[in-house]
Amino acid sequence: MKQHIAAIIREYNTPTVTVEVANTDRYDSEQIEIRQVVDGRLIWRAWDYEAGFESALHREMAYYHIPGLIEP
Repeated sequence: MKQHIAAIIREYNTPTVTVEVANTDRYDSEQIEIRQVVDGRLIWRAWDYEAGFESALHREMAYYHIPGLIEP
């Protein structure tokens, strides 16, 4: 996963979802997916070259963020 994408993900505490690289292309672009932990349901997916990718990733991660929860 690219460093700037990983840094965005680390800003949020999201134990109810997983964030993974779902696909890469020959240009080293990455398709990122957010899925529910419980049932694997797809919540959001986008390529890192899409317009507004970073702001959309922030928005989606913020929606599932649990403030103040300390990870073990």
